[in-house]
Parts: sequence; structure tokens; C-alpha cells
Amino acid sequence: MCRAPQQISEKVRQKCKNSRQLTLSRIFKQKIQGRKIATGININLLLFIPTIIIGIIGGILGAFFTFFKLKMARMRKRIFFKLPKPIMAKIIHCIEPIICMVIISTVYMYVPDSFGCTHFTCLTKDGNTTYGCYNDTRADPEAEPNVIRYKCNKGSMNKIGTIWYTNGTYNEVATLLHLAGEDAVKNLFSRNTHLNFGFASLTCVLFLHFFFVSWASGTAVACGILVPAVFIGGLYGRLVGITLVNILKSFGSKDPHYWNWTDPGVFALIGAASFFGGVTRLTMAVTIIMIEITNDVQFIIPIMLSILIAKWIGDYFTHPIYHATLELKCIPFLRAEPHLVIASKRLNAELYTALDVMASPVVTVYPKQSVYKAAKILLNTTHSGFPVAKKKTMLSKSKHFYGLITRTELYVLLMKEEVFFTKEDIDNESETEGKSLKHVTYNEISNEKLCKAFEVERRLQKYVDDPKYKDLYIDLYPFINDSAISIPTKFSLYRAFLIFRTMGLRHLVVVDEFNCIRGIITRKDLMDFKLLESISKVVFNGKKEGKVLAKRISDDSWDINAMWDTSILDSEIADMNDIVA
Repeated sequence: MCRAPQQISEKVRQKCKNSRQLTLSRIFKQKIQGRKIATGININLLLFIPTIIIGIIGGILGAFFTFFKLKMARMRKRIFFKLPKPIMAKIIHCIEPIICMVIISTVYMYVPDSFGCTHFTCLTKDGNTTYGCYNDTRADPEAEPNVIRYKCNKGSMNKIGTIWYTNGTYNEVATLLHLAGEDAVKNLFSRNTHLNFGFASLTCVLFLHFFFVSWASGTAVACGILVPAVFIGGLYGRLVGITLVNILKSFGSKDPHYWNWTDPGVFALIGAASFFGGVTRLTMAVTIIMIEITNDVQFIIPIMLSILIAKWIGDYFTHPIYHATLELKCIPFLRAEPHLVIASKRLNAELYTALDVMASPVVTVYPKQSVYKAAKILLNTTHSGFPVAKKKTMLSKSKHFYGLITRTELYVLLMKEEVFFTKEDIDNESETEGKSLKHVTYNEISNEKLCKAFEVERRLQKYVDDPKYKDLYIDLYPFINDSAISIPTKFSLYRAFLIFRTMGLRHLVVVDEFNCIRGIITRKDLMDFKLLESISKVVFNGKKEGKVLAKRISDDSWDINAMWDTSILDSEIADMNDIVA
């Protein structure tokens, strides 16, 4: 590494320029106690080869982490479903973190006993190994490294020149497991500590931490995966760095240019970024996070490369962990764009219309709705919203779209009998279109909270069973969302998908050229598996192949590997069907 205390001499400049190594040198200045120190940092182009390898490992491990966590979550759901009482599920939710903590603490406490004590070892810039020294950084040599001795001998220290020598020892596994997360990560990221950790200790901790983090992160504890993910990535990144150091040592290289960039701490940083990116698939966000917490701006290109490769590899196997968790909970989370693949061919959503995917016929309500019919609709359906239809004439059968009202709003209105009206009140109104039959104050219909579910169901059943409610009505005019969005039947499926997603809609009504209600699109109609089911019928034009394909999709009978690119939700539905059966 080309270095000078105050300024770079012409001789040093020429030496760097004529170097046979393909290095990228950068000079920066730091202020330490009023003095300026110019330090050259070399990044060899060969650094990108192990970076690519680390990115591939990060993508594979990130996908496996997501897969394993989902399997653990499904196992919990099966166990909770088989419990005879709901209170037992709540008790297990509370007990599981305690069991997890006891097991992890016990294992982490006694695993270091399986590993012996390690002498302090340094790798000098010329590639030689120096035993018994703390470090060879020649910067603040009196700083004792942050290690855990566990049951090892502390020994004595002796200073020779700028290097501290000692006959003391420490435990590598205890240093990784017994320190707090931040300190353990600092140990992995530390520079010029090539031989602080060996293959055996790093591999053991990697397997243990990978398993326990994937288990603990799914328990009923408010915890994140940022620090654990960085720690796991740092472990295998440092393993790659140590492997590279051993390869260079086997070639007998003593060129200091190699030892400027083959630092296991650098590869630990790149590995941490790759695993975090392989789990979350957040490319720019992860890059910024890693640069901000380490301030290693000079390694931004290798970090970005490892994250991108990890994302590509991870996307080939699974969804990101947050996307997969939403699907596991059956929360309809939409992609950025519709994804249609049938028979290994990508279909253009612009070629299909809203008519191809809408749900029909639609359950509608009228602005002046019978209490009996409204209660019956709520009891017989589970829809969260209902289009409001109007008739041009009393004898007309066509339903013209007027607006939208939600299930919750109907619940609130039906719980207040003082807002009910009789048919005579409607007949006595000279002009009722768009106007309320009676002025209703806010206090008359407001609720601090909705009644309990069983109370609501009891009241609705009462309205259905009692004949008098057939002649009572509720006026929905003041509560209708008359600015609800609607689209024509020939509207592009691709654009309908974008409108639905970007505007955060729950319902999208489909109308014909006369503004008559033809269908409705909800979020589940735009999910991947539902789109494939609907479009396959259109692609095969009602042929036998299309019906068979649609049935296979709806029955979730595909092989899990074939469905993996489509949606993890399919396998979750299949699992739940097995449980119910």
C-alpha cells in the first residue's frame, strides 16, 4: 500500500503508477489530534471475482432463510389449528419465546467448550505470519482487541517496536457468540485481523445463528432481522476472505499490493450486504444502510454488485421475505405490474380487458334500501363493499352505477333503528332523488366502536326473521361514496391493474357504455393465481385445455416447484385445505 505521512512524494507517486497490479488508488485525509495523515487505499480489480461469489451465496442463503422461516410459520399455524381451545394458542404464543430464549442461551453458553483456545496471530503486509501479536496496524497499537477469553489464559504482554506480543489466548466462538450484536459485527468487519477467526469457528457459528435467527424471528416478539442478517452475512463473507488469503499464501505471494485488498473484514462487509439484500431484495436501501453504518464509501461498487447479484439469485427462488410473509397471512399484496406466464410464455396484459378478470354478477344495494334486504345481504355475503345502483324507471331492470358503500357503513346504520323509515315516508316525498328523507345528526349514528361480532349478527338475524322490517327502509344517500372510480368493460387490464395499485383501491366497478354495472374487481382478482385462472380461460377460448388449466390453478394442485414463480400463496392455500380436510 502506497503511504506517506504528510504528502506523497514524486518517488511514491511513480511507484504507484508503475505498479504491475491492477489497482484503483485513492488518497484521503483524516484529522487525528490536529495532524493530517494521508493514506492510500487500493481496491484491486480482482476484488470483483470473490464479490460475485459472495453475491451468489447471499442470494441462495437469503432464499433458503425465507423458505425456512415460512415453513416454521406454517408449522405454527398447523399446531395452533389443532388446539382444542383458542386460549391455548395464546399461551403457546407467550411460552414459545421463553423456550426459544432458554435453548439459544444454553447452546451459546456451552458451544465454546467444544473449541480450544487460540493464540493471537497476525498476518503482516509481506504475507508472513507473526505469532503472539495483537495486530500489525501500526495505528494505535496499544488498543486491546475486543475478544472474549472465556476459559482461556490471559497471559502477559510485551511491546516490541509498534507491535504488542502476548502469550495470552482467547476463544474464537465465545468472541462471536457472547458479545452484543454490534460488537460481534465490529469484530467481523475489523481490518488487519486476518487470522482472528478460523474456518471451524466461523462455520459453526454460521449454522447455529442461521437456524436460531430463522426460528426466533417468527416468534411473538417484536424483533427485527437487520443486525442478525448483517452478522450472518459477515460470517460467510469472512470465510470467503480467509479462503482467499490462504490461496494467496499458497502461491507464496509477498507483494504488499495483495494484502491491501484481501482483507477478510472487507469481504465480511460485502457478505453482510449480500445476505441482507438476498433476504429483503431492497437494492438501493441496503446499499445506503451499509455505507451509512460503516462509512466505507470506497467499497460502494463491490457492495452494490453483491446486493444486485443476491437479489437476482433470490428472485429466482422465492419472493422477498416481507412479500412472502404478507402472502403467508393471506394479505393480497400486488406486484408492481401484472405477471402473466402460461406455458412458459409471458403474456402482455395490455391485450386483455377488465371484462376478462372481473367478478360477476355483482351484489348491489339501492339508495333507499329495505332493512330486511340489507340485513340479508350482509348475512349471506362476505364482501367488504357494495356498488349502489339506481334505476332509470321503476320498471327498468338495468342497474346504473351511482356510487359505493362499504360493509362497515351498513353495519353502523343498521345498528341504529332510529334512522329507519317507513314506505309511507318515501311515498310522501315529492323529490327524494339525491336527498335524505330526514336530517340525521352525527350523534345519532356515531359509535365509539362497533358492536361485537356476535351482537351484530344477532341484530341482523332479527331484521331477517321479523316481518315488520320488510316495510322499513334506510336512506343511504348521505353515506354513499358517489366519487367511486369505475372503468368500462373494454378498459386495458394492465392499466386497470396500475390504477388499482397506485390509488390504493379496494373496489373497482366495471360498467358498460350505458353506465350499467357489469362486474367488480377487487384486490384478490388481481393476484397472480387469480389472474392466471381468469386469463387461461380466455387464452384457450373455453377449450378443454383452458378448463383443465384453470381447475389446476384454482385447486392448487400444481407441484410446489412449478408454482414457486407464481405465488407462495398457492401453497399456503393448499396447506390450509389439508388442515380443514
